[in-house]
Amino acid sequence: MTDSPPSIVRHDERHGHVIIGLRLRWQGEWEPLEARGWNDVGFNFFHSRELANPLLELRRQLSPFEGHIVWTAAHASDEVLTSMMLNALIYHQARKMQADATLQQRLLRLIRVSGMLPQKKAVLASLGRPISDADIADRIHRRKERPMYHYGVHVDSDVWRATVQKAMALSSAVESLEKWADSLAGN
Repeated sequence: MTDSPPSIVRHDERHGHVIIGLRLRWQGEWEPLEARGWNDVGFNFFHSRELANPLLELRRQLSPFEGHIVWTAAHASDEVLTSMMLNALIYHQARKMQADATLQQRLLRLIRVSGMLPQKKAVLASLGRPISDADIADRIHRRKERPMYHYGVHVDSDVWRATVQKAMALSSAVESLEKWADSLAGN
């Protein structure tokens, strides 16, 4: 009797209210990766390159673990591209906020919150970095000229499960951030 391969059908709810920052080892170098749509058994992420090897070397802080790519798609929606762009802009603004550590930490937490595109635009404007819809559309058009790959990853690791438990504990903090962002946007 042979073991059947694990099903890639999703049975457990996926979460996206907090983006989990990981590191991916690619060609001998560690690079950042944002885990989205995650649960105890895996996550999905976007990457600018096609990854041929299904076995991934991953790390959360200094703790290594492995994951296996179970599906790939070579596209990204305008909403995802907009979110990635706004998060990058907020990150660059946060790096300039060294004199105000509290604001810097709030901004860094905000980029981990999925969605909230109007609120993130309002935050950028309040920081003196407004971005227009036309600028966003132009940047998305340029980004689509270079494909973005979407990967689904299966993980069976105590390191990953502990990471998920910590992310779930942050849920109440995310709700507070959403309220903070709404107040900045004047909603």
